[in-house]
Amino acid sequence: MRMRLLPVTIGAVSMVLSLRAFDIWAQAGTAFAQSEKPASTVAAQPPEPAMDSAPAAQSKSPGAAGTAPADQPDDGGGIPEYTKAEMQVLQALSGRREMLERRGADLDRREALLTAAEQRIEAKVQELKQLQSAMESLIRRYDEEEDARKKSLVKIFETMKPAEAARIFEQMDLPILIDILDRMKERNAAPVLAQMHPARAKQVTAELARRRQPEPPATAQGG
Repeated sequence: MRMRLLPVTIGAVSMVLSLRAFDIWAQAGTAFAQSEKPASTVAAQPPEPAMDSAPAAQSKSPGAAGTAPADQPDDGGGIPEYTKAEMQVLQALSGRREMLERRGADLDRREALLTAAEQRIEAKVQELKQLQSAMESLIRRYDEEEDARKKSLVKIFETMKPAEAARIFEQMDLPILIDILDRMKERNAAPVLAQMHPARAKQVTAELARRRQPEPPATAQGG
């Protein structure tokens, strides 16, 4: 029995030793590959550019003369760019200006209408003043002519006989009769009144007395 187990044991030990040797060899290869990697990496890097290419690179640099950086704004006469808020402010100002221009035009139109209306009113006022002046002139002329007629009538009745004048006065309207008798001299009016009907003479005398009565002075109104 022991003789049978011995070969199996030897085979198992050999297998374990081979696996152990394989592991050691794999670890050694990994370490060698890691040690050789930096050299290969350095060898794979491209060579640095030559010194004679520096002027060309400097000519293309942002600070070179005749060129402007990409992020630097152009100082030329280009159209400026505005933000959304600035555009809204500009649009609001433009709308405000248009509204003010329309309002100014509307005010100018109203001012023109008011000026035309004032001119028409002034022309009407001047026309009314001229008409008033003409009416006053006509009234004044009428009063003068009426006064002249009454004076003529007074002279006629003063030269008439009292009986004849009384007969005419009986048929005359009371306001006209009073006006004529008021202009006549008392020495000429008294004989005419004596020849008139007593009732008519009384009425005329009362009216003459009322007209010749002085008006009472205006009483001062107290505060």
